[in-house]
Formats: sequence, C-alpha cells, structure tokens
Amino acid sequence: MAHCNIDEHSNVSSDKFEVVARCRARGYKVLSSRLHNRNSDVDVVFQPSAMKNMGGELFYVTQPDLQEYAHFFFGDDVTVEYFLTDTLFFHFPYENHKKVPVKAVTSLDFRQQYTLLSDIETIPDSVTLYGEPYHLENVDAVYTKPIRHYDLSETVRGTAYIVPVKGVRMDFDNVRYSIPVSRYVEINTVLTVETQNVPAGKEMAIFPSNVNVSLRCVYPLRNDPTEDLHLYVDYNDFVSSLTGKCMVKTNALARGLIDCETSPNSLYCVVGDKL
Repeated sequence: MAHCNIDEHSNVSSDKFEVVARCRARGYKVLSSRLHNRNSDVDVVFQPSAMKNMGGELFYVTQPDLQEYAHFFFGDDVTVEYFLTDTLFFHFPYENHKKVPVKAVTSLDFRQQYTLLSDIETIPDSVTLYGEPYHLENVDAVYTKPIRHYDLSETVRGTAYIVPVKGVRMDFDNVRYSIPVSRYVEINTVLTVETQNVPAGKEMAIFPSNVNVSLRCVYPLRNDPTEDLHLYVDYNDFVSSLTGKCMVKTNALARGLIDCETSPNSLYCVVGDKL
C-alpha cells in the first residue's frame, strides 16, 4: 500500500501493485526468507516529489525513483540489480479540505510586574484539514496541546503538537509558538470620555464624563502613554442598547501601551435633539 501526503487527496492509495525485481542477497537464509514472503503486503511512504500526477486521482512512480525505496520492498540485506516492474500506478482519492485557525491552549504564570505583551503567535497560524465532509463540517479551529510556562520574565518560544481530530488529517501536526513577555509599570489617571458617530442634529450626553483609567505600559517608559489615548462611547452602541448604557472604547493602543482598563467600563447615555 502506498502512502503519500498529496494536497487535496487521501494520503493512502486505494489500490495495491506488485513489485518485481532481480535481486542479490547475502546468505541462503536471507534469500529463503524473502522468497517465502515475496507476496507479503508492504506499506511504503513515498515523498510527494516521487509521485507524478497522470491526471485526476491517478499517480505513478517511475523506475529511477523506485530504487530509492528498494529496501522497503525487499529488505536492507537485498541488493536490487534492476526492476522488472517499470512503473507503479496508484489511485489517491480526492478528499474535501478546509483551512482553519490554530488556537494555542496555554497555562501561563508570570513573575511579579511581568505580563503578556501581545497575543501568542503560532507559525503556521492555520492548517489545512482533509477528510470526508461530515468530519470537516463541525471543525472550525484546531487546538494545541497545553503549553505550560511558569514564572515568566522573558519571551519564550517552542514547539507544540496539535490535538488530533478524529477522521481528519492535517498538513501540519505541530506549530512553533512565541509568547511575548515584557516587564510593565502601572499608571493610574483620570481621563475624559468623548462621543463618536453622533449624527447631525443630535447630541449625546454621558454620565459620568470622566473615568478612572489604569494603564499597563512597557518598562521603561519612553513617552507619556496618555498623550495619544482616546476614550469614547459610540452612538451606534446606544442605538442598539436596551439599557442606555454603552461600553467605553479606546482607539488603537499606542506603542508601549500594553493594556487599558476603565472604571466604570460602561456609562449611561442620553440622546436628544440639538437645540
């Protein structure tokens, strides 16, 4: 049986072929053993580069490439003089496929005053799944086996295996990951909350208009992290709100700013016609 990792095809052939060759072996026992087992089944893993596509599901391996796999067919103690089988043909059935993201499962503990600088990165960040439609339809992501690190005080990198999915094969079974860690300093201040997307002819009041802000910043500080920080509530959130309360939002965090929390994190809003 032939095995080969071919995109969009099963990795196992649906058929078998007999390989015939003229061989030399050392010792009667070795030769006798091979003669008595000459019709035994053999699983051979071919490299994709050895498989030539004849069209559709049909692939073939030519004699020059067969020489490289001779020890799988006849054993390490047998020398193949030449193959009587010129070409092997295999059918690798088509398989459905879909690409899904890889999500890192982590258990992390940080040294005091250290924290995660940004999202954990996996390379690759997605994998292609192959299988029958009923196996693929409910798989929207794959997950790594738990990544555990403790007392972190610097960025760490490593390799994590992906948890197998029953009935599905993947083009990768592991990913490289990077966990960015930074020392931080915490700054507490009070900032004014503004409004955004208020239509012409309307005005929007928010209560309270000032909130307490807790900032986590990369240490050492290079600049004032509040200079480019903008807090606001969105009129569109008010329109869809059932309570009249809207979450406080921020613009993209400036470089060096890791995290921003407000207290309170949602504010009462009142909308009326502009006088």
